[in-house]
Amino acid sequence: MDPMIIEPQDSGRRADPERGRYLLHDAHFPIDARHEVADGHPPLRTPHFPIGDLGPWVFGKNPEWMRRRFKLDRPLLLQGEPLRIRHLVGGRRSERRLTLADIERLAWALHERGDIDGIQLQRASQILVAVATQYVGPTLLEHQP
Repeated sequence: MDPMIIEPQDSGRRADPERGRYLLHDAHFPIDARHEVADGHPPLRTPHFPIGDLGPWVFGKNPEWMRRRFKLDRPLLLQGEPLRIRHLVGGRRSERRLTLADIERLAWALHERGDIDGIQLQRASQILVAVATQYVGPTLLEHQP
C-alpha cells in the first residue's frame, strides 16, 4: 500500500457561539431511547459519553482532569449561561452523559474559562466533527437545524 497524506478537510463552516452557531447539533443524531434522562432535559442522542471518558480522547487529558473541571468553584458557563448536562435516570446513581453537540459546547465553555487554549479548542472541534461524520456522514452535518 502506498503512503497517504491525510489532512482534515475544511468545510468552510465556522462556529460562532455569540450568534448561537455551532458545528454540531443534537438534531443531527438519532434519539437513544434505551436511556431515560432526568426531567427537564432533552432526550439523549447517539452517540453519548460519560464525563470521565472525555478527557483522554477529546482534550488529551486524564479522566480525573475532566471530572475536576466540573468540581471547581467556578461553574462552567457558555455565553454567561450554565451548561446543562443530561443525567441518566435509574441504576445506582445518576450518571452525567454528553452528546457530541454537548461536548462541543463544553469545549467552548472550557475555552471561555481559560481551561483550554484556542488550539486545544480547535483540535477538540476537529475530533468531534470527525466522530460525528462517522455516525451521520459529512452531508448531514452541513445543514444547520
